[in-house]
Amino acid sequence: MSQKRVNLFGVKIDDISLAEALSRCEEKIRCGARMKVFTPNLEMLSAARKSTNIRKTLNRASLSLPDGFSLRPIAHLLGKELKNTVAGIDFGRGLIDLCAKECVGIFLLGGKRGVALRAAQKLKREIPDLKIYGIYHGYFSSNQESEIINKIDNSGARVVFVCLGFPRQELFAQRLQERLKNPTIIVCLGGS
Repeated sequence: MSQKRVNLFGVKIDDISLAEALSRCEEKIRCGARMKVFTPNLEMLSAARKSTNIRKTLNRASLSLPDGFSLRPIAHLLGKELKNTVAGIDFGRGLIDLCAKECVGIFLLGGKRGVALRAAQKLKREIPDLKIYGIYHGYFSSNQESEIINKIDNSGARVVFVCLGFPRQELFAQRLQERLKNPTIIVCLGGS
């Protein structure tokens, strides 16, 4: 499937719909491929304008979903066309539903202590077939990072939701993808 990418302030954004984004993930799940999904919004593009490191990190995404309607008029002002926007929360829920349907295990990383657990419990009540292979809070130090990466890798989860806030989650996702042994889809969703 070919896709259009729009360059906004040096960040490549995929101009695809929610259904197309979920289809891409389903394809990667079925063929056992790795994927990293970011959801750039206006704040992230602004930071990318000022920081080469952030811009490079954002451009390492396999899929970069335009999160927020404000990106469309900005693209227009820059003389570019962006037809689609995909809210991160909608994408996340759609991917969770897809994981339940395909019997794919997920891992939830982020929030204060207890938040990931409450999110997991709520998701299990709403989607009993969902397989949650692990959870961990987002308040960990760099000294704990290897332990957390090993926990994620050993969990067997095929999809990892990283909700640590921008830009920490995107930087962590890059290190996570480099160190995981198992094919995994990593999705950064901020506070979703």
